[in-house]
Amino acid sequence: SFNTFVGEEGASGQGGVRWFGNLVATLAVTEAVSLAASVDVGAQRRPGTSAAHWAAAALLGRVRLSGPVAIAARTELFEDRGGLITGAVQRLVEGTLTLEVRPDPHLVLKLEARHDRSSASVFTGPLPSGGGEPSPRPTQTLVVAGATAFF
Repeated sequence: SFNTFVGEEGASGQGGVRWFGNLVATLAVTEAVSLAASVDVGAQRRPGTSAAHWAAAALLGRVRLSGPVAIAARTELFEDRGGLITGAVQRLVEGTLTLEVRPDPHLVLKLEARHDRSSASVFTGPLPSGGGEPSPRPTQTLVVAGATAFF
């Protein structure tokens, strides 16, 4: 599928015209295995300076192991050349592993581990033992548990 957005971004015409395009391809290899890829490209005019450009690509895979249990993996690359989207000029690479359990047709439980690596020090580091502000660093690792109920 191809999705796009073109329009004024920001209040009172101060943000500039933004163009964004997203292309997604999915493939059901079997009933239990699916793959996907996505590519994003964007640009935005900025009053008084050069336009900002960004691009992203992602690869995703999901395998249903048995019954209600599945695992998934995703890797993404995001290039924010103008720093407009993330707030910093950077190249961001991430990888995520997900364990998914559906104990009920209306309930999804997920445990995700994600690691991000940036070309800039944009992530908050640990608090210093003596107090003060944490130092920014170029990597972060997150582990997140979630539950979604739907009716």
